[in-house]
Amino acid sequence: MKRTKCKFFIVSLLLASLLVGCGEPSSEKHPPIANQFVYYEVAGLRIKLPAQPTPNNIKLPAQAAKLVKSMVTYEIKEVHTTVVVGQVVFNIPEGNLDGAADGAIARVKAQPGVTKFTSAIVNVAVSGLQGRSLNMNYKNKGLTYNQYGLVFVRKNVMWQVQVIGVGEDNQQDLEELKKTIFDSVEIQ
Repeated sequence: MKRTKCKFFIVSLLLASLLVGCGEPSSEKHPPIANQFVYYEVAGLRIKLPAQPTPNNIKLPAQAAKLVKSMVTYEIKEVHTTVVVGQVVFNIPEGNLDGAADGAIARVKAQPGVTKFTSAIVNVAVSGLQGRSLNMNYKNKGLTYNQYGLVFVRKNVMWQVQVIGVGEDNQQDLEELKKTIFDSVEIQ
């Protein structure tokens, strides 16, 4: 059992890092995210989002792909904000929630150029399932990043929702966006 949990932690760390990589806000997109939200069924979640998310195809390294039965990720990418929603079904019987949360934080902290990194983890529950809410703040290439994550694991399935913002000017809007999205999450 310990070996399985270790493998899950390693794959969770890798997958969290891949989701983090999808989360870099674009400087080439249109206007900021709209204020109108609609419920969507995405990656095994029912979630309120400001726009229809688009699939994001992530190619896994061969070693990780052996442990993954299926994986889907979706994103909404705007000027200063990115929202990422993902679900991973592993080929192992049981996941490790703390390993998934710790792995996501470790991967963001290890990104090249990250400085002034702070993080916090808070226990949460959604649809009767225990989860972790992550709060990460850091600087990279002179920009301030605020990155929020919500991670849930049930048996061999992991869900992750991220809201990532760049810049200090949009902090209040980002907090409202995060609250609206995170408060709406229902696991299907």
